[in-house]
Amino acid sequence: MGLISFSKKLIGLSYDGVKSTPRRKNILVSHKSEDRELPVGERAKAVSCVRDLLRNNQVARWCLNKHLDFTTNYHFQSKTGIADFDRQLETLVTWWSRPKNCDSTGRNSFSALIRLIESLRASDGDSFLVLNQDGTLTGIESDRIRDWEKAPIPPGGKQVQGVLVDANGKPVGYCLHYRGEDGQFVFDRVLDASYVIVNAHITRFDQYRGISSFMPSLNAWRDLEEAQEFTLVRMKIQSLIGVKYTTQPSDGLDDGGIYDDEPRYLENVKDENGNPVPAPDGPRTEWGKGITDIELDEGENAEFMESAHPTTQYQTFLQSTLLQCLKALSIPLSFYDESLVNFSSSRSAWINYNASAEVVRQRLRENILYPILDWKIATWVASGMLKLPPEIKYVSDINYEFVSETIPYLNPSQEVSANIAAINANLTSRTQVCKERGQDFDEIIADLRKENKAIQEMNGNKASTV
Repeated sequence: MGLISFSKKLIGLSYDGVKSTPRRKNILVSHKSEDRELPVGERAKAVSCVRDLLRNNQVARWCLNKHLDFTTNYHFQSKTGIADFDRQLETLVTWWSRPKNCDSTGRNSFSALIRLIESLRASDGDSFLVLNQDGTLTGIESDRIRDWEKAPIPPGGKQVQGVLVDANGKPVGYCLHYRGEDGQFVFDRVLDASYVIVNAHITRFDQYRGISSFMPSLNAWRDLEEAQEFTLVRMKIQSLIGVKYTTQPSDGLDDGGIYDDEPRYLENVKDENGNPVPAPDGPRTEWGKGITDIELDEGENAEFMESAHPTTQYQTFLQSTLLQCLKALSIPLSFYDESLVNFSSSRSAWINYNASAEVVRQRLRENILYPILDWKIATWVASGMLKLPPEIKYVSDINYEFVSETIPYLNPSQEVSANIAAINANLTSRTQVCKERGQDFDEIIADLRKENKAIQEMNGNKASTV
């Protein structure tokens, strides 16, 4: 290191992390946007590769399903405080959520559409829902939004892989294509961005098309598949029986004092002329079903050949590679193999993962669920299907929530006791505890009142009090 470089380093005018060295990969400077880093052709390869992975790799499919289990389960709750209106709105949402009412194809319920749009965001990078005039939703896959040479690009704007962007960088339209019979894409129409719900994996401000969550770990998935193939080959080789024969050096004489050059013949085997068939050189072994005898001469030895079990380093490599794959969606390794951790570690892993999943759940609420329900409630009020009570003047005044479902208690007695202690210490509320459990405290109160009333009418005894 020269004097000048040493002086800069000493006074803090240099970063070693940006220096190229022979021991490390050269640093390449790129000022491209993320959409330019993954252009149309490369994007098609990436999407196809991830789709093929999910078709054929059960661990990758399980990983995605586990992500969806934790992030896409919700139930709707109206929270206006007006009992009759809340019941009416919740009943209407339940009715609309059926496949024939919410899906333009009549195949998917609203919860299934949410699961699909998040699944496609994770695998393809982005996915879309179109708000139709008849009140239904139409799902659009990522590769159906693509460039159109005659696209009406706004003044000062541009087209980015099928997204029409105005001069301020705001998407104003999407060039929709449909799939031809031979797999080609044919232009359909330009979708107004005001009626398109976008679910995309975006990591930069200057990015319009999402990139698959599996992309950073795609090579690791390939390494894992290759390692599994090699392991399978090894297991198959191990299942074959190999025998190694060793023979002590001979002095050329047998017990009778003459050379042992007499020909050997296969036992009970004749050729077409009735003559004995000479035995091949080497050990005389005939494998059959069940117990097998091995005929050996004096001085010969037979040993079974098998390869050793996978080494510790090999198993560590597989586990490390699998961990990299699971981290693509923040899945803990303990979810894949519960035997690797104890209860305390398992609970810690779940808490950390649930925090990551809550970020996804909140994004789905704000970007997908709330915009769709705002649109539906407005159309119901405009058509007269839903009448606002006097206490509510505007549609925007309607308060509601999508409460996410959670997994059951890991240790019910301890966790319930902890919740009770926190409530008694005024550190939390019953409403908050129920919300964290995916429950509604008001619904629990109403159910208890119904139960108490039914029990009183039946035998005059009060089972519990509220």
